[in-house]
Amino acid sequence: MPVYHELYPDALRQVSEGVRGYIYEAGAGEKQVLPFKNIPCARLAAEPLAVTGCLEVKNAYELFLEYVEQGQMRIGRFEDKSEQELSRWYSMIKGCLKEKEMVKIPDCSYAVFVRNRFPGVWEEYLREEV
Repeated sequence: MPVYHELYPDALRQVSEGVRGYIYEAGAGEKQVLPFKNIPCARLAAEPLAVTGCLEVKNAYELFLEYVEQGQMRIGRFEDKSEQELSRWYSMIKGCLKEKEMVKIPDCSYAVFVRNRFPGVWEEYLREEV
C-alpha cells in the first residue's frame, strides 16, 4: 500500500491541493518495467507501453484523501514522526542531493524545493560538498 510520508507539517496538502493532471494505466509484464528507486510501489517502463486506462485528476489532494478513506493509501503525518525518523529521511534527501550532484545545478526544481522546504538539509549538504 502506498504511504505518503510528510516530512514537514501539512506537506501533502501543500504539494497536492489544487494540482490537476492525469494518471495513466498501462499493462506490462515484469520484464517490461524496472523498480523505481525509493518508491516501492512505482515502476519505470523499460520500453514503450500501451495505455490501457486514464483517470483525470482535478484535485490531487482530494483524490489522495479518497484513497485514504478507501484504505488504498496511508499518510505518515509529520507530527507522528520521531526525531530519529525525520533524521533518517533528511539523510536520504541529502544522499539524493549528492547522487545527483545538485551543487552543480542549484536552480533545478528539486534543489529549489529542498532549499525552500528543508533549508537545514541543503546547508548541511553544501558544507559537506565544499
